[in-house]
Amino acid sequence: MTTTKKLVIAVIALSLALICAIGGTLAFLVAETKPVTNTFTYGEISISLWENVLDENGNVTDEKNYVGIEYGKIVPGDVVNKNPTVTVSEGSEPCYVYVLIENQLGEAASYDIDASKWEEIGESENQRRSRYSVGDGIVNAADADKNLEVFGTLVFSSDLDKNAIGALVGKNVVISAYAHQADNTTVDFANEAAIEWAKVQSTLA
Repeated sequence: MTTTKKLVIAVIALSLALICAIGGTLAFLVAETKPVTNTFTYGEISISLWENVLDENGNVTDEKNYVGIEYGKIVPGDVVNKNPTVTVSEGSEPCYVYVLIENQLGEAASYDIDASKWEEIGESENQRRSRYSVGDGIVNAADADKNLEVFGTLVFSSDLDKNAIGALVGKNVVISAYAHQADNTTVDFANEAAIEWAKVQSTLA
């Protein structure tokens, strides 16, 4: 074999060796990571609406009623105990709390809401929409339940006659409650949302 042929064979052999070496190196240049899992805990708001049960004399007891109270015979001038209360459950996110009061009795019955605690954000005939507004208006129940009484008594007009009382049969005072998160929003936005909720919730035309 001539020197030239030996050289050519050597170069070819070297080339193959380099190709094999490069190919082998590429096969082992890999990398990977373990998955990174993002876990989220979601907040919630829990509220309930209740009144204290009344005894046979119309006095408030410690028992709670979550449905509504059926009252006995009403006469003009009666003052009856009625204390609708919204509870924001412990652990709930900070929130704005609203109530919708629908007085189907009209001027025949009245109630007083504590203006130092509740702010009226809307009103129509026989209907009031109020927001709990003590301090900054945000209810924080992180450490314990928060009980927000709406009013304590319902007063019937002393001017009612037999016909007026008869017209009240089947009519009620209906209270509903709503809560809106306070974080990452504004009170104006929450108010608007509560008003829209009240329009849907309303039992009055």
